[in-house]
Amino acid sequence: MLRKARYALVLLGLLAVLLAACQTTGETDVTPLPPTATTEPTPEAPTAEPTSAATPAAEPTATAEPAATTEAPAASLDEFINQLQLAIAARDFTAMQTFMTDPFAVGYWLSEGVSLTPAEAAAQFESNFLPEGAQITWADPAMDLAPLLQGQPPATFLGPDKQVVATLLSYGWGPDGAGEAIQFITQQPDGTYRWELMLYSGFGFSVG
Repeated sequence: MLRKARYALVLLGLLAVLLAACQTTGETDVTPLPPTATTEPTPEAPTAEPTSAATPAAEPTATAEPAATTEAPAASLDEFINQLQLAIAARDFTAMQTFMTDPFAVGYWLSEGVSLTPAEAAAQFESNFLPEGAQITWADPAMDLAPLLQGQPPATFLGPDKQVVATLLSYGWGPDGAGEAIQFITQQPDGTYRWELMLYSGFGFSVG
């Protein structure tokens, strides 16, 4: 009886061990995974507001300067003569050309004459007839010049197709200032006045 009781105790012990082993192996050793890092949503880049293309300010256009206007033609003969004398006194050779006919004539008393363009005549005045420092004086415009022209009336000196309206005697011409000159002013078909001829004498005009 005692031996059977020992066998029963041994069997009970083995059963207890087996049950314990079964419980240990039945449990699943689950290793907890570390929490997954949640990625925060990437903030969207701010959308650039549409900018209206800057319209460049229109640059101011250069205003063309008015072209230089030539001096208005003299309204009267006296005005023309005054303007001519002022240009000669100032040795303004550019202005002198505006009074000349084209061609302009230079006559040499008791000799030949030449026909020149206004530019050529102005060059002659500058280098010969009207040197720097020249002092031109004018005779009385009402003076009768026919005796100085061997009795020929100045109005007919240029021929029948030229309307001579004024002849002006002056002194102080030439390199030595001893020359004399008579300026012939004509009226053109359109009514304007022009300086047509300078009659020059290096030794002066004499009566007789």
